[in-house]
Amino acid sequence: ADLERKCYNFCLEENCDLLILQQCKHTTVVEYMAARYLSKHVELVNLTLYREHTRISNFLDQLISRHDKIATAVLNKDTEQVLTMLDSYQESQDDLNRNPLHASHDCLAIQEALVAAGLQLEQRCLLSDYTPLQLADERKDWKFVNLLLQNNARHNFPSLGLRTMRTDQLEEVVESCISTTLHHLLDWILTNRPDYQITQRNIYSASVCSDTMQSDLLFRILNRAHEQKLHDREAPYRFMWGSTGLHMAAYNGSLAVCRFLVEKLNFSADLQDYSGQTALGEASDVEVATYLKSLQKDFRQKELEPKAGLEEDVVDSAFIRACNSNNLELVRYCVEQDRHDFMKPERGQYGFINAIAWGNLSIVEYLYDKGFKDQLDIEDSTGCTALVNAVRYEHLPIVKFLVERGADFSKIQDAPNNSELRQYLKDHCQYDPPITFEYLSELGLDELRSLEYNFLTENEDGDVLLHYYIEYHEDVEVLKFLLTQYDNVDLESKFTGRTPLLEAIRAHKAEFVDILLETGADAYKICAKTGQSVLHLAAQQSNKRLLDLFLTKYRIAIDSRDNQGQTIAFYLESNAMNLFHYLVERYGMDVNAQNNEGRTVLHEKIIYEGFLHLNEVEYLLREVGVRQNVTDRRGRLALHYAAERGNINVVQLLERYGGLEWNVRDADGKSPVDLAKEAAQEKLLEYLEGSN
Repeated sequence: ADLERKCYNFCLEENCDLLILQQCKHTTVVEYMAARYLSKHVELVNLTLYREHTRISNFLDQLISRHDKIATAVLNKDTEQVLTMLDSYQESQDDLNRNPLHASHDCLAIQEALVAAGLQLEQRCLLSDYTPLQLADERKDWKFVNLLLQNNARHNFPSLGLRTMRTDQLEEVVESCISTTLHHLLDWILTNRPDYQITQRNIYSASVCSDTMQSDLLFRILNRAHEQKLHDREAPYRFMWGSTGLHMAAYNGSLAVCRFLVEKLNFSADLQDYSGQTALGEASDVEVATYLKSLQKDFRQKELEPKAGLEEDVVDSAFIRACNSNNLELVRYCVEQDRHDFMKPERGQYGFINAIAWGNLSIVEYLYDKGFKDQLDIEDSTGCTALVNAVRYEHLPIVKFLVERGADFSKIQDAPNNSELRQYLKDHCQYDPPITFEYLSELGLDELRSLEYNFLTENEDGDVLLHYYIEYHEDVEVLKFLLTQYDNVDLESKFTGRTPLLEAIRAHKAEFVDILLETGADAYKICAKTGQSVLHLAAQQSNKRLLDLFLTKYRIAIDSRDNQGQTIAFYLESNAMNLFHYLVERYGMDVNAQNNEGRTVLHEKIIYEGFLHLNEVEYLLREVGVRQNVTDRRGRLALHYAAERGNINVVQLLERYGGLEWNVRDADGKSPVDLAKEAAQEKLLEYLEGSN
């Protein structure tokens, strides 16, 4: 009973006694013991406990729903199982009168399926008296709230978080609604929160999404901004490159939004982003361009004047942008109405050559007739001609158009994959493209079988076609054919040192792995360059099935090392910490293994400070019990590196899960405090002084 109580307190995070982990070995057992304690003390179950302690609320949900298979699948976010069971599902409720909608969160596919199946939207939980919408609101699961509103769920609850949250918090919800098209929730906010002040950030986001937002909602936002005199309260919001809402509305070709921003919200058409571009330069629509140009009386003069602080001609013209965006209408406007000098290069670019990359024969024909027929073989700053670009991007109709009009084909060097284009080049340009791995990979199985080709041919990286195909392609039948062309299916790449099996694991090709093993690939062969085994690469890809396969069937040692002395513990990604726990629990993976530098995984996580390193460090300390008292070859603890980097958060974690050894000195005789002083980590030193 005492152990159950300690486990319960551990889950409450009131008492992080590491003896608990030593006694129970694994956190699953800790949660089981905590659940037993809670089941014997039901008086402890209350709404505050459920809301404030995620770990307890999770296993409480599992306990309450343990007899309902679909509710369990919902909690585990097992979409496939939920969809399979819905056809025969008879609505039930757990001991708290909840249906699976109450338990579902952050999984829209499951939520949509449950709503479509007709589950009761207004059913109330006995613990909180909440409907599914109220719970979704409390969890800030806005996609689910939007779905429930779409299906007419009741929403007139005075305590709803959406009604009571501060306006600065509500701004983030509005931003989420705009960017992820949560139109029903956005409509609810605009209707039920008249106190909400539209911000310039909202205007920018609405302009960005003006082509996907419902028009009525878009203009409700704009009109409210006008009514609230937003233009007097804030300057236009600028994104990281300095673009404003007007730039984005022009880019989306939304004339109505552009006019509203200029005429109602006082946006200036002369506003430039940080590259010196105005909204006119972003215009993708002729009407938008005409309107914005009419606002710039001295546009031609401004266009000719160099921008202050900018190199001359660093901004693409509207003409180049039109050619680069496949917009024939805007190309015509720039040439005929704006009288743009389209024959003049801009930063070494010709719109004629650029347009070819998009495969728009109409633009090519138009610009050819307007002037490029006399300069068909003109080169851009990279030495690329129109025909070279057409071959490079494999646009056969444009290639034919240019060749038939006498384009020079002597500069073609690319090796296209399109068989029809290759044959055309042979027949009409006296050019026989070289055979590349990509070309071979694009061939059909029958074409490959009929091809006279030495499959042991290596590319510039020292790979044979088998290596290349496994890395970049997925056709199982082609792989089976290629395997018949090699006596040795364990050929090593001269560049990477990997065998085809290692390459398949690294490339996430599970079906390829199975085929290679069936064909006789050697699962014990390691990478000639790095010493990585199949285990290392399977761990790097977080592939539990392959790890189980190699550990059980092939009995590969779980703590085998690569050339740097690293076991698979060093290879597990930040999103695979549960797999870390599984490998420790089932196979006894050594969590304190040291590499050639004497460092453990804990050392490495602290040294390299990945994006999620704090979560990883806490997981390693709390869930799998890594030791802090391991020194590397420099005599350093993990604490030395945390102190040297001034990482107060890591220091606090190390202290919380085992205490700190500030007096341990490394091989140079330096303690963690000495290293912090040398690195001038003043904040850490102040923290240490304050905490004695």
